[in-house]
Amino acid sequence: MTLLLSVFRYLLSYITFNYYSPIALASYRVAFIAAAATYGIVVYKQYFARGRLTGSPVSIAMKLAGDENVQYLGK
Repeated sequence: MTLLLSVFRYLLSYITFNYYSPIALASYRVAFIAAAATYGIVVYKQYFARGRLTGSPVSIAMKLAGDENVQYLGK
């Protein structure tokens, strides 16, 4: 919900050409952090909560590196 609200607030600032105001910058930062947290939750639920990470550390690293949600989180 935080992501949607902050994106909507930033969109309003962008439409009115006021995207350098302090509120718009804060909305952008909150949206960025909320998106990263969302990807972190997805990765946690997909691998850690279900216990899918088994094997050697190299195989775990390869499994995580191949997942697109982990790649999006790293960007």
